[in-house]
Amino acid sequence: MNEIYKSSSGTLTAAELESYSGSIAAFIKEKRMNTAAIICGKSPLVFAAIRGCLMAGVCYSPVDEALPEQRLQSILSNADIVLYDSMEAGTRAGYSDLREIIQNRRSFIPSVEDPSLPVYRIYTSGTTGAPKGIGVSLRNVGNFLRWFCGIPAIAEIKPRSVLNQAMFSFDLSVADMYYSLYTGARLTVIERGLMSDLGGVFRRMRDSGAELAVFTPGFAELCLCDSSFCAELMPKLRVIFFCGEVLKPMTAAKLFKRFPGLRIINAYGPTEACCAVTAAEITPDMTEGELPIGDMSHTAGEISLTENGEIVIYGESVAGYTDGLPGGFCGGGSDRCFYTGDLGYIKDGKLFFRGRIDRQIKIMGFRIEPADIENNLLKIDGVIQAEVSVTRRGSRHSLSAAVRTDGNITAEEIRAALLELIPAYMMPGKIVVADEIPLSPNGKLMRSDRTDE
Repeated sequence: MNEIYKSSSGTLTAAELESYSGSIAAFIKEKRMNTAAIICGKSPLVFAAIRGCLMAGVCYSPVDEALPEQRLQSILSNADIVLYDSMEAGTRAGYSDLREIIQNRRSFIPSVEDPSLPVYRIYTSGTTGAPKGIGVSLRNVGNFLRWFCGIPAIAEIKPRSVLNQAMFSFDLSVADMYYSLYTGARLTVIERGLMSDLGGVFRRMRDSGAELAVFTPGFAELCLCDSSFCAELMPKLRVIFFCGEVLKPMTAAKLFKRFPGLRIINAYGPTEACCAVTAAEITPDMTEGELPIGDMSHTAGEISLTENGEIVIYGESVAGYTDGLPGGFCGGGSDRCFYTGDLGYIKDGKLFFRGRIDRQIKIMGFRIEPADIENNLLKIDGVIQAEVSVTRRGSRHSLSAAVRTDGNITAEEIRAALLELIPAYMMPGKIVVADEIPLSPNGKLMRSDRTDE
């Protein structure tokens, strides 16, 4: 059997993927839909739905079903149709069950491909308290894939089996998922439910036969806590592609010891530029110092630095916000660019990261705007003021919140109410009810962000 997709809930052959995605594409076209939301676990039918949307030329949004209901509904309301797998998400009135769609087989004639066509829309944390949509076009995706497949370690090995860690609603998954769709390589996925069982994760790794793995550094660090995460577990593993957060030199050094001959790719890029735009291959001798995040000789778009060191991206990687706001985007056509808010420097042809110009942080690869949390705290009855602080310990970050209330709500009640508004990964580790929150002379909150050595 030509197995192309493997998950806890089943597998797909290439023929099954073609049949299921064709039926889904035909269904969407019959309904005359332009946008679709996919409630994303990692079942075979969700993978087929993503390919079906690509075939139909319909922009899809992969949506994490674990989001708080209010946040989930605000995203789903932007779609013409909501697709879901009832075996993963249960019965959902008014939404279209993928199992029913594929039972009624339909034939589909592919439409003409338009490079400007929006392919997917991913939502990230925004400063207003509402999720921010980023629309990525077929041109953006094609540009990324050409660059990704041309990374020397990947081009030389041409992996035929790939391991996925990131949720499909997180744009790091674009690397492994689209590589599989583009090349026909088998994709094995690690679902959220396995994350609480490291033994289960390792069994999935062993069964994957993966030659290429796409991880966040934080996930690799978790795996390295167990000595069984080594070459005996994944004897075919040749390349790990890292992106989403800072890769520590010690993490890379441990991986080289556990996996002799491993090639490590450390990549950089914001969601606004289709997953990643540059990457550097890390060698054992580099682990004595700071690791580069890119090689200026091989990029998916032109990269430059402003006078203060902000990284700016130009070219076909640059996407856009779906609400029409400029954000960090400038220009149009081939001159279009994105001011990332990331600070960097270039040395010996390599790009290095040195922080942010604003308060945005990443935790386990998830982008978080402290202002998003503050605005949602202010939605809670009884909360008068809110200030979210960031503590930086090396490359790791933690969040804490100070709130002033009307005296009728406790910190525990605030935490419970906040979980109804934001994803769990955005929750501050500590919430303190304060008598007052200091203001600056101009009436703004006095930030208490700090860096711990």
